[in-house]
Amino acid sequence: MSDDPAIFFRDFVRRAYDEHLQSPLDEYRAKSAVQEIDNMAERMWHYWSKRDPSKVYNTASASGYREYLRANVCQDFGLVWDVHDAHKHVELTRRIEHRKVTTHKQTGADKAGWSDASWAEQPWSGGDMLTIRLDGGEKRSLGVVLKNAIEMWEQLLH
Repeated sequence: MSDDPAIFFRDFVRRAYDEHLQSPLDEYRAKSAVQEIDNMAERMWHYWSKRDPSKVYNTASASGYREYLRANVCQDFGLVWDVHDAHKHVELTRRIEHRKVTTHKQTGADKAGWSDASWAEQPWSGGDMLTIRLDGGEKRSLGVVLKNAIEMWEQLLH
């Protein structure tokens, strides 16, 4: 297996995301995409921190790289990170100052309500969608968050 993050993106991240798109209400596929999109930060940091640290914004750790991406490049990547950690750890107790999701129960299928998420994130036909309910009560479309994070990685790789 290559250490090249572009190959990891193609073979794992993009594949998991494309499989999610084939069945957008399948929580297993969505969580697989979440995991691989978040794992990509580790791959990028470990690869570039030794070769060209400027490509990972001269951050001192993979966690620092994630924080930089959340704050300066793509806020939705931060949601992916939170969802992945909550899925893995069940309930989060660290990173309180930046975290927007605390438990694994905050992600799943839900009805799309006009007042819950931004209008642009609603399915045209209404009905179910996979959502992230943020700690503050706001609801976001998991599909839109994943799309934004994938676009971030595509831009960073080119």
